[in-house]
Amino acid sequence: MSEEKTSQASRSKSTEQLIEIEPKPSGPHNGKEITKLLLSPNKKYAVTWSKEDDSVYGWPLDIDGWPLDKDQPIEFDYFINVKDFCKNLDPQLSAVSNDKLVAIESINEFLYRYGIIEIIHLVTNKVIQLETLYLDKPIAEICLSGCKFYNNGGLVVGAQTLNTFTNKTYYEIFIFAPFSSKNLHSCGSLTQWNLKTLLFEKQYQLEWNEIWALHPLKSDLCSFNKTFTLLAICLQVLDCSETDTFISVYLTENAILLSQYKIKYENDRTLSHLEFISSDDGERLILFYDDYNLEIRDPYHLQHCFTKTIPSLCKELSTLNGETFTKFKTLTDEKIYSIRDGRLYIQELSRKHWIKYLREKLVDQNEIRTLPSKPQIEDILKTILSENEDQNDDDYIRKKMQELYEGSLVKWTVTSGGRVINAQKFDSTKNEWKSLEWKIYPEHLREPGKPARKFVYRCDLLNNEDLLVITSIGLLILSVWQKNEIRLRYYKGFPFKSSFLREKDIKKRMISGYIEKETIYKRNQFFAKKSTIQKLLNELQNHEKCTLPPPDFDAITPYYEDLCMDGRYPFKELLNDYIQNEITMALYGQELLKSFLKNKDHQMMEKLYAECIKINIKSEKDNFIANLKLLEIISFSINDLSVKSPDLLDQFLSHSSFTLSSMEKELAVGRFSTKSHLQNHRKYLQLSNSYYTTKIVTLYENIKAIIFTFLEEKNYRKRPEENPALVLIFPLPKFSSYTKNYNPWKELLFPNSSPFCDYEYSELYKWWNGQALINFKWNTYGKYYFLAIWIFYVTFMCCFLVVVTISNELSQSTQESLLITTIILGVLHLGFELRQFIYSPSSWISDPWNYFDVLAILLPISTSISWLESSEIPLWDATISTLFLEIKFLAFFRMVEITGAYFAMIIGVAQSVFSFLVILGFFVFTFAHSLHILLRPITNFSLSQPSNSNDPNDPWNLVTAYYSISEDRTVSKNATLTEIPNTSTNMFTNLYTAVLAFLAEIELFYMLPYQRRKNNWFPEIIFYRFHIDEFLDIIKKIKNNKWDGINDKPFLSETLLEHTNIKMESEEEKVKDISHIINEKIQDLKNNDEKSIRELKKFFSEEIEKLKTIMSELREEE
Repeated sequence: MSEEKTSQASRSKSTEQLIEIEPKPSGPHNGKEITKLLLSPNKKYAVTWSKEDDSVYGWPLDIDGWPLDKDQPIEFDYFINVKDFCKNLDPQLSAVSNDKLVAIESINEFLYRYGIIEIIHLVTNKVIQLETLYLDKPIAEICLSGCKFYNNGGLVVGAQTLNTFTNKTYYEIFIFAPFSSKNLHSCGSLTQWNLKTLLFEKQYQLEWNEIWALHPLKSDLCSFNKTFTLLAICLQVLDCSETDTFISVYLTENAILLSQYKIKYENDRTLSHLEFISSDDGERLILFYDDYNLEIRDPYHLQHCFTKTIPSLCKELSTLNGETFTKFKTLTDEKIYSIRDGRLYIQELSRKHWIKYLREKLVDQNEIRTLPSKPQIEDILKTILSENEDQNDDDYIRKKMQELYEGSLVKWTVTSGGRVINAQKFDSTKNEWKSLEWKIYPEHLREPGKPARKFVYRCDLLNNEDLLVITSIGLLILSVWQKNEIRLRYYKGFPFKSSFLREKDIKKRMISGYIEKETIYKRNQFFAKKSTIQKLLNELQNHEKCTLPPPDFDAITPYYEDLCMDGRYPFKELLNDYIQNEITMALYGQELLKSFLKNKDHQMMEKLYAECIKINIKSEKDNFIANLKLLEIISFSINDLSVKSPDLLDQFLSHSSFTLSSMEKELAVGRFSTKSHLQNHRKYLQLSNSYYTTKIVTLYENIKAIIFTFLEEKNYRKRPEENPALVLIFPLPKFSSYTKNYNPWKELLFPNSSPFCDYEYSELYKWWNGQALINFKWNTYGKYYFLAIWIFYVTFMCCFLVVVTISNELSQSTQESLLITTIILGVLHLGFELRQFIYSPSSWISDPWNYFDVLAILLPISTSISWLESSEIPLWDATISTLFLEIKFLAFFRMVEITGAYFAMIIGVAQSVFSFLVILGFFVFTFAHSLHILLRPITNFSLSQPSNSNDPNDPWNLVTAYYSISEDRTVSKNATLTEIPNTSTNMFTNLYTAVLAFLAEIELFYMLPYQRRKNNWFPEIIFYRFHIDEFLDIIKKIKNNKWDGINDKPFLSETLLEHTNIKMESEEEKVKDISHIINEKIQDLKNNDEKSIRELKKFFSEEIEKLKTIMSELREEE
């Protein structure tokens, strides 16, 4: 590893030394027990470690780039004794690189928690010592948590840092070369980055609880499967004498949580590593422990587990393959590695043999939950095209089917020319095969007296034991795992149109041209032709994600009640299955909702909505992360919901107004500053390639904490008061995030927008979570960009105003410099306006403020150019330019909290009275027109030549005249001076959202493309604080039926009320209380005089009205 690579994320010291080693021994590790075997990233080199012997031995797995033969034993080539290099405590082998570098992790003998990572080259015996130098940071303690080499030679070292001032543990990585990596931080998420571009890629939200908050992690491990479609994360926490292990498996497509499980061990049991084995129906996650035990778990259902020892598993697998070894050591990378007679033996484990072992030895006959494989389907389509290569594009593909498609847990039988499909599914509970049958031939194709149409053309068994069927209406994937019957799992056509359905043809709902005769209607839209198979393959290949593209929902949704097969409606079943399944909802929920909105299917919308709002329900506590992910469906469809289903959006905003950050009270409630209401709760990660910048920021924060602590201890500074507050989540994940894939040059003119920038309505911002979002954006970057834009504009304005105001006092050269600067800065301002126009011409044209902005910039530019050409100030141009410049300057203050309210009032009043002013203007015009007729001059006149007419409305008769007075005080008859009239002498001679828009404008037109991808500015999930005092005020209003908000009453979940120790009286309890009061009143009245009957009637009438109100509210909620 080169010394240059060690300069990116932490300071390092490099020292090289040559160590004399003993002659090569006759056997590895001097016959001592081997503790660990590790592979290099490219799987071409292995090292073994013996803790008893403190030695490391290297084993080449290929020679000159060629893999060794299967049965060829391997000799070790290099070895070292770790004690010769490492003098610290408890050395452990941590990693090995492709270049035969080994990483040894140890503990400093003087500072016990001060970790050391030493890199040793097995070939040259040179040492590069890398220290995590925290000696210059006394407020932190460091605890290493492993390291790993990557294919490019880079090294990552994980660590836990405890900040003694905040008493929080932070999980960090130290990067010694650029590559993709991970970072775990204290709010329970694992983030994935591209460290070549420093861009955030994905965030895997973890189920954070109080155990993790109170105890540091003992170990954190993660592993991808072969195809990088699954990610397993395992975290271990030592809680007193018990070890809590949390396992989560995610689909990397969009960080969907597939399964999670918590294991509690009564002793200190350490997980050494974990890895996936096999794929599809045989894919399993294996957890390896330091005590040579392992667990085999289904990644889609982690509760399903088999426990084995490593030697016993290797022995059983080897016997199954027909090979035996005397001493097995480990299983990794789907190979069994063993040492015999001083040599390393490798035995490969095939997928076929692994599945046979699962089914026969382990009797693992659990449900197969693996999704259909996109690469396998692509290969099937390529095979179909190659088999029909001699066909023309418009020719049908050749029909190819076999009767039996046999898997390990499902056996498919296709009969009657593909019209009947039978499946035998193994029932593990009864240990027997269960037969299922489905006549998939569509009923609308059955015509009495005519032969059946060709429907099925091709069948293939997928790796997850689903059946792929190519039909005349498209590609179908059938499965037996959703229900106890054969069901449609996936559909793709080109497209499926209702003209294929006979009933729709009769009703003239989809006609190929407006033709009256049913016989001319176009019946088939897919056709199993070569050209359509090629289109289907192209669509799959163009889909960038690793899973299948969304089904054709626009073809399915309008007609799910029309396509009938054997008395069933497969399209309707598919939609219901997708809505009820968390994985398919997370994958295709956005497309589902868009299709429902497009087709105005309110019934399906309600079903989908009910699945999206489970996050606040106590019974869904264990599915918190999965339910949080489903909220993204609403995030990306909020604009469509605002237009097409505003009632549903209002219902969602009410239900999600209090979305807790955790179902654990210890994490969802805390004490914070009194000024923290609706403010951001946490810091979000953003990587930097500047080590020194990071150190300066860290040093500044530490010095600030030390100074504040000192001032508070000396009573020079009052400790901030604290209030209890809820930690809530903004209920629209990824609402303000941007797409990760982008073209930076294209984005300069056509930036990709986020849902936040596209959202043009006010419903969201009437709620406190919308206000919290604005607060976060303003405090994170908005106020800084505002200041920079304001300074930029003030500079432009001042250059022009100075030269206009004091031009007589400035030299000619100074005037020219200021005018040229005005032109340059003005052109830059116009560039931003031009970008806005190019981005959305219609939106720009429809906003009158844009015309004002352009005039405020364009007029000073044109005036400056004219001034430079003529060397004289164009007075009128300069005056108008100054007016527009200074008004625009005042408009900047609409963003400031103190003055912004008054701008909002002025604009709001103007909007409110606009219609009134229009009507008033007509009245004024009416009177003005009448007075014009009455008071206009009736004779011709000239404003330059006096006239002597008798017309009282002649301007020369209306102007002021000055007469001379003689010494005897006699006034002359003729005016001595007369004011010259002008056109005004006779008037009748001639006939909320400012900040939101500003933030969106900053994001789209002032930020560079990479800045819009900064995770600390645009996190996927935003946490904010809500003071419990404010929450109690809301509760009080709701209890007293005095809710005066402009929105509906917020939904108060049972968990929320428990966290805040509040008990709400249900409507049923209110009815009981009123009934009890009525009964007591009746009893009291019985003892009174009959005269109180009137009082009884009055009381009954009032209480009955209350009951009616409550019952109506109950009906509305139902």
